[in-house]
Amino acid sequence: MSLFTEHSIESAPEKSKAMLEAAEKDMGFVPNLYKFMAESPASLEAYFKVTEILEKSSLSAKQQQIVLLAISRENSCEFCVAAHSMIGTMMAKVDKSVIDAIRDGQSTGDDTTDALITFSVKLIQQRGWVSDSDKKSFFNAGFTEENALDVVLAASLKTLSNYTNHITGTKTNDEMKEFAWTKS
Repeated sequence: MSLFTEHSIESAPEKSKAMLEAAEKDMGFVPNLYKFMAESPASLEAYFKVTEILEKSSLSAKQQQIVLLAISRENSCEFCVAAHSMIGTMMAKVDKSVIDAIRDGQSTGDDTTDALITFSVKLIQQRGWVSDSDKKSFFNAGFTEENALDVVLAASLKTLSNYTNHITGTKTNDEMKEFAWTKS
């Protein structure tokens, strides 16, 4: 049992209700993460706004989901691994083999994709202090400085959601059970 309130649309603070209603309309359900974030309308709004900004970044929709999934796995966030496995598969059309490789911490077999994943994971592991060698590997794979900064943007989004899930003990929604993941 969580020490935090998992809100419904009805119980949520007034400033969060419209955001939860919009999520339900858009997705067909309210992700459990949003139910906990609703306690802080500012946190919920920040999550939505940073998501919108990331969608306009230099990273393609597939690359965004690859980065978000890789970071969520590195942070051992079971909820977000399930969520980005679902979004990556159903919306961004990331190949299932790529999703599975990221979830398992394995190579995807594609050097460019692996460079993106490696840079994203190193960013988290090193708390931003990525070595020059790792930056060069990322750039040599065809990525740009803008791409690197957009990976940092994605990491900021995952800090908000992964840490929220950790402190609240967010469970995976039934709608995402097919994509459930358990840290090893």
